[in-house]
Amino acid sequence: MSKRTGPIVLLSAGFFFLLTLVPGSSVFASDQEELAVKRDEVRDSDFFYEAAWETDYRHALARSNHWKVLIFAYFTPSYESLAHCKAIEKDVLTGAEFAEFGKSFSLYCNIFSKVSKDPNQGMIFEKGGADWPYVAVLDGKGRVLAAHDGEYTLDRFKETAEKARKVAAEFDGLEKRAAKGDQQASRALLLARIELGHLPSTEARAGLARIADLGEKERDRLEVLVGNKEYSEVFGAYAKNWIDESKAVTRYQDLQKSGAALPTNQAALFWRFMAEKSMARGEKKVAELAIDLLSSLDIRDAEFKERMKRSVEQLRRGTGN
Repeated sequence: MSKRTGPIVLLSAGFFFLLTLVPGSSVFASDQEELAVKRDEVRDSDFFYEAAWETDYRHALARSNHWKVLIFAYFTPSYESLAHCKAIEKDVLTGAEFAEFGKSFSLYCNIFSKVSKDPNQGMIFEKGGADWPYVAVLDGKGRVLAAHDGEYTLDRFKETAEKARKVAAEFDGLEKRAAKGDQQASRALLLARIELGHLPSTEARAGLARIADLGEKERDRLEVLVGNKEYSEVFGAYAKNWIDESKAVTRYQDLQKSGAALPTNQAALFWRFMAEKSMARGEKKVAELAIDLLSSLDIRDAEFKERMKRSVEQLRRGTGN
């Protein structure tokens, strides 16, 4: 069974879809039709109908709040077929045992389709996602309580769910105490929200600055989390067309100058989509530079490294090299 590797905060193969979202592309309409077909194939999968999965995030939130249950969220792509996702969907998410487990949750499936009109295409990054598949347990406000780590089995899902329930109970207690003016509870609540990525990076950084008695190692660890949050916000803003690529590049450069460490997987994805964009616009020299930077990275994850190797080969063929 597949195992998720790397810190929860690292992003992975999510921004391969950006090139197809460029309006005016001669292949845009036909690509979109093909992508919609692939998305619908996931919706028609056996696992999808054997449990009460919801693809509308608003409905998933409504179910959670109405039934007073947590959200079990599964993120999967449809634009490409990943063997480990298909294996999980066939071997773990299909069957009576998972269906019974799912009755205790509002089940939400986020399909990363590349279809431009589909909502919540960048949500995996907002929720701390790494590579697909990604599983997280959320509360009724959409806040991540626990991100799944390790093997994708039902027993491990149950462990993640139990962890999320404990975090939810702790949050409830801290919020009640903080509302009564308990300063220690307010401090613990702030640190927990930073840890789980609930706060925007600017708010998280300001919160860290207010805590004077934090140990150096703990502060450094949380600073890394906030830095990764900043990078994910840039990706998310680009995915939602809030900023264009020049602003994304400028923001990345600003973050790097500030000393914020860029995770290797994020760097690989960033230079990959920049190479694709540049090729689409006929900017061969920029594309070649991005490809060189992508190929020079020391990627530790073997599976991700192989995927990036294939990407470099495809990109080099596209530039004629």
